[in-house]
Order: sequence, then structure tokens, then C-alpha cells
Amino acid sequence: MKLKRKALSILMTLCFLAAMIVPTATPAFASGDLVPLAAPNVDDGVVTALGGVLLKITAGSLQKDHSVNFSLPSDFVWVKASGTGSNDVMTDTEWQTVSGNTYGEKAGNYIEVPQYYSGDYNGLYGCGLTVKQLSDREISVTVDGEPSSGDECFLYVYPKKIWVEDGYDGTIDLVSAIPNNSGFPKGTVTIGNVSGGEVTVSASGTTSFTDSDEITIRVTEDTAGALEGGNKSLEFELPSGFVWSNPGSVTRVWGKQTELPTNTNLFTTNSKGDTLYVNFSSSFSTTEAMSFEFKATITVDDETKAKTGDVTVKVSGESDAAPSEFYAGAYGTYDSGITAGDPTTVYAGMLEQKIAPITISESVKESIIDGRTLTLELPENARWGDIDTDSDNGLSIDTISFPGKDGKTVKLTFKGPSTKAAELVLDDLEVSLEPGVTGDLVVKVGGTAGLSGSLTVAEIISPITAEATSAPEIKIGTVNKGGEVTISETEAGAIKEDKWIVLDLPTGVRFANKPSVEVIEGDLDIDTGSIKSQEDDNQMTFQIDSDSSEASTIKLTNLNYIVDRTVAEGNVVLKVKGSAVANVNDAGEVTDYYGDLSNGYIEIDNAEAFIPDAGPAIFSRSATNASAVVAKVVTPAPIDVSATASFVIGSTTYTVNGVEATMDVAPYLKSDRTFLPVRYVANALGVADANIMWNQDEQSVVIIKGDRVIKLVMNSNIMLINGVPFTMDVAPELVDPGRTMLPLRAVAQALGADVQWDAATQTVTVTTI
Repeated sequence: MKLKRKALSILMTLCFLAAMIVPTATPAFASGDLVPLAAPNVDDGVVTALGGVLLKITAGSLQKDHSVNFSLPSDFVWVKASGTGSNDVMTDTEWQTVSGNTYGEKAGNYIEVPQYYSGDYNGLYGCGLTVKQLSDREISVTVDGEPSSGDECFLYVYPKKIWVEDGYDGTIDLVSAIPNNSGFPKGTVTIGNVSGGEVTVSASGTTSFTDSDEITIRVTEDTAGALEGGNKSLEFELPSGFVWSNPGSVTRVWGKQTELPTNTNLFTTNSKGDTLYVNFSSSFSTTEAMSFEFKATITVDDETKAKTGDVTVKVSGESDAAPSEFYAGAYGTYDSGITAGDPTTVYAGMLEQKIAPITISESVKESIIDGRTLTLELPENARWGDIDTDSDNGLSIDTISFPGKDGKTVKLTFKGPSTKAAELVLDDLEVSLEPGVTGDLVVKVGGTAGLSGSLTVAEIISPITAEATSAPEIKIGTVNKGGEVTISETEAGAIKEDKWIVLDLPTGVRFANKPSVEVIEGDLDIDTGSIKSQEDDNQMTFQIDSDSSEASTIKLTNLNYIVDRTVAEGNVVLKVKGSAVANVNDAGEVTDYYGDLSNGYIEIDNAEAFIPDAGPAIFSRSATNASAVVAKVVTPAPIDVSATASFVIGSTTYTVNGVEATMDVAPYLKSDRTFLPVRYVANALGVADANIMWNQDEQSVVIIKGDRVIKLVMNSNIMLINGVPFTMDVAPELVDPGRTMLPLRAVAQALGADVQWDAATQTVTVTTI
């Protein structure tokens, strides 16, 4: 056996590996950096290649005649390209061999000045260098010409043939030393590690087995020659009751294919069969670190001795191998488990939201019994959409039903048994989600198969956010100007095309006019001509022409609100709803996704899942996916509110206390009298909507203001004030689209308002007191 310092601890080995993976360098001067290109594991007492180093030098730092010395550890040697040992030291002659931008021997140690680095011109290129061998382990580099002051400078050092001192242990550092006036960086950088030649062993292929199962064993050298030649280079010993069988040929992971072991007695076992030997030829030795795999079967030979639970293989042999044992799997443990993949991101208010895959795993075959069930229960804010099935090694999960028929719980039935430990993956599971509810989506696991627990399968976020620039104080009975509002997509395409956005105000608060709607970020396209009021101006809607490929933001401006006297003090919240941002309540979308109803039920995979709400809607109880506080009511509802309102004949635009608002019917003149829509007249006179009452049967309207009750009947010129009849010279009437038009002067005077007429501008002004 070679002297490989077997006494090295596993901790030291891990340190070496960490150093190999993440080489470090001590800080250099501000003039530049030393960047290690690699730090390979190597053996001692050999000539070998170490990792290169890149010098990055700040523009203007390097000048003619500046120099730097590079030195190896004590007793290391820069070896000639043709050399084989520590006596073949390079000389000035080899270093001063120049080929283009290379100094030294390309087949050995050399320094290179590239013309470009990462697309940047090298200020050192073409200047020329003088390289001298100062000692066996140290060289100097001097700049002959004047580097370009406007460009960074780059220099590579390649130690490709280095004698590593016999008995050396640990990291191999290259030291850069400079005079005080030099612009080269100085410092220490790791270019290799001497590990002592260790072999790492690992296993994969099975986590559990019954009578006989195959595993894969991987053998990896950390340096060339770490594997010992000869018999019993590696030994793998099983616990009592288990034996090895059918070891296969080796497969290269890395290293030289020509050095892969192929001798006929590569694998043998002891007489009991519980120890597997890996035998190499006596002359076997790698010149490049190698990793290879082979398969072998672990068989239960004696059930009376084979203990259930973890099966651990002990590792030994002539080679220095680690770890000393490894886990091969579990024997006879009839368990199964259920896990979820990484949670997906899903959107509140949306159909067809894909959640993380759910995996059911048997520890050994037949762990899950034929006919047993799995239930997956969603929380109240979710309903199942598409349900996936799967099969593996004779076990399947497919029969689907929905206990309770509420759409929250799906039951799947297993069919088996499995011929080997099975893994079933439910990869295409989809859900429909309630608008406005965000956070983790957790599935509760149950059923008769013994699987249980809770699985986090998704994170629910809102597809949009809404934000108001301000929440001004507003008073009841008048038109109040609001701040701007933005509606932003969480990601591109979150707002759906050919669908509607609904802006919804609280009961008693109305839009005084159509707001301005524009896209200020992204490429979402809206139909500005589609903006219209709904629900007695309590809602404003607009349509999305096409969805976005870049997350977009909609800006709402020119927002004015009318507040009834029934509205209490406090915040006014604008809710963003509609099929464009929450399609779970859109009948067309629900039908497209789930299909037509069957006996009133939504069916999933031909099983009755749940009864939707009318429409059909999935979550009719909620439709809001974002909201913003847009105003604050600061005064209680008074009986009377003073205001000045102006109406222009033939115009749907009017003003209240100087703030513009919009009607859906324009005032007109008839028989020299001005007719206006009842609600706008009453609002202008300080009457809340709750005090304007229409009686369809009588075709009458009643207006209450303070202690006065005014009743008017369509096409009748008799007006009742507190029950007392008064005759008007014209009668109220109905006009399209079903608006009640009142003679302004008679009604205004009945409610104690002053009316002024400007014939030149065709404007009537009403002042309430």
C-alpha cells in the first residue's frame, strides 16, 4: 500500500474539498485582482498541472518597467515541458521563448497576454514582457513597453508542469510580490490542494427493498492514483442475512476511458457472499482522477437474520476510502408517504390554476393495498378543477369521486398491488380560487390508505393591486373630487382580454361622471369607448380589448363622487371586480372550463363535483380582487345641505359647487319650462337617493326634504306638498331610457330653492338654502 496518510480525518478531507470548490485569494491592492481559475486536487511527489491565475489590473495603474514576482511554495519547482522530475528546472531560455502573446512553453508553464478579455481590449497587449527564472520556484515578469492608460490590463499565469514536493500536505498557493512602485496586484491565491489521494463511495438506486433489489455504487478518486492496484482495493460488507449477487460491468462517469478497469476478476465475493471485493490488476493506476459506477443486487439470504429497517454497507479495502459506510436502503418497512413539489404561484379569483405535483411513494411493493383510498381536501376558498391520475409498477390511482359534493374534497381509489415499490405522481392538478383571498394553499390529506398530513401546494396572490394617490375628505349631498387610482397587474396577462373590469363603490356613493381610463405602463389595451355606469352609477365598467405581454398599469383620473346622506362617516373603498380580474363568477368562462351542468352539478372527470351558484358562478359571495381607500366621509348625514348647481339645456354635463358631473339624459325645454331627470334635480337640491322614491304602480315619484314631502304623478299637473294639492302649468313625464323628467322651477320652489335662468347661455342655476 502507498503511504497515503490514512490518518487524515474526514473533517480535513471536507476542508480540502471545500477549498477545491471555492478557491480564495487574499485581497490585493486597489490596482487589481488575482483571480484563481481552478484549484485541482493533486498528489505529492509528482510533476502535475495546477490551476491558472488571471491578473486583472485597473486602467492606468500599469506602466513601463513595472514588475511582479510569482513564487511557489518551498521546494516546489517550475519544470520544463520535457522534464519529468524536480531536477528539470526551467531556465530563462524556456521563459523567453515567445510565440505571439505567449511567454514560456505552451506544453508546460507559460504566461499569456490576451488581446481581449470579456470583450474589453487589453491595455497590456503588444507591450512585450521579460520573464526571468529567479530560482527553482520563483519567476519575475517585467513590462517592456507602455501599456494603454485608458484600458484595463489582463495577464494569465499557467502553472501546468509543477513539481509538488514529496510529503507536502494542504493547499498550494501562488504568491504575487511587487516593488512599491508597481501597478501589478499583490497577494496570495490558491491554485491546488494536496489531499493524500482519497476515494469517495456513494450509493443510489433504491430507498427500500423486499427480497432482492438492485443498487448503483459510485467510486470517485479525488486525485489520480488514489485507487490502489491489486486485489481487495475496495470491500463492501453487508449486514448479516444479506448477500451480494450479479455485480455488473463498470461505467465511466469521468476520467480516461482507456484506464477504466476491465479485468475478469474485477468483482468477487467471500464464501458467505456478504462481502463484495473490487479487484484491480497489480499494475492498475490512473493518470487522471476517475469516477465510475457499477450495479449490484442485494438479496435477502436468511430472513431469520436479516433485520428490518436501514441496511448499511461497511466500506474498507486497500484504498483510502470514505465514508466508512453508506446507506443502501430500508428492508421490510411497509410504509408509504405523500409529498408535494415546490409550491406554485396561483391567482385569486381565477379558474384553471395549476398547483404543485403531489407524489405518493411506497417504501416497498404492496405497501398500499388494493381498494384503499386517498382524499385531498381544499380550504373553503378553493374548488377542484382538473384531477390527475397515474400508475407505476402495477399500482394505479384513478377512480374519482367527490364526497359531500362540495367541490372541496376529491377521493381517489388505489388499484394494485404493485410489483415493485411504486411512485405515483399527480402532476396535473388544477383548482379554482375565490377572489380576494391570498396566502398559502394547503391541502389536507386523508383516506383509508394510511396517508395523512397537510401539503402546501401553492401560494395564492392577487392578479392585480389597486392604489389611490390620496383619500380626500368628502361631504354628503354634493359632488366631491377624488384622487387618482392605479390598477396594476401582478404579472403580464393577469388581466384577461375580451372581459370587463368593474369599479364598485359602496352603497350610497356614486360616480358623478365617467372617469378617464388610460394605460400608463405596459401594453395592455382597453376600450375607452366602453366606459359606462351601472347600478344607478354605483358601478363603472370598461372592457379589455387585448391582454398584455408586459405587466401593465391602468390609471383612473377625473374621479368625482356623490355621497348620499345615508352614508356614515369613514373610509370610502373602491373595489375592483369583473371577469377580467376574477373569472370564477363568469358563466361563460366557468362553462368553458368545466363544461355544461349535469343535473345542476359541475362534473369533473364524469363525477358530480358540486352545485355552482346561479350563473353559474363558483364564488358569488365574493368578487373583489383588489380595493383601495379613495375618500373619507367626514360629516354625518344632515337633513339639508346647501349647494349651487348649474344645468345647460341639451348638455349631459352639469356642475355642483363648481365640480363637473355627468347625467345620462340632457335637460330640455318644453312649453317654456325646463325639464330635468328627477334624481339629478333632487341631488342638486340636497336630497339623498334614499329620499327619492318611485312607485311603479302609481307611476309616481315622492321626494322628501326636511319636513317637506312632495309627490308628483306622471302626466299629471297636480303636485302634492305635505298632502296639499298645487297646480303646475306642466306635468312630469317619462323619457328614454326610462327616466322621470320633472319641471324644475315648480319642484325647486316647492323644496325651497332659488332658480335663475340665463337665456343667453341656456343655463339654469339652482341654489339651495
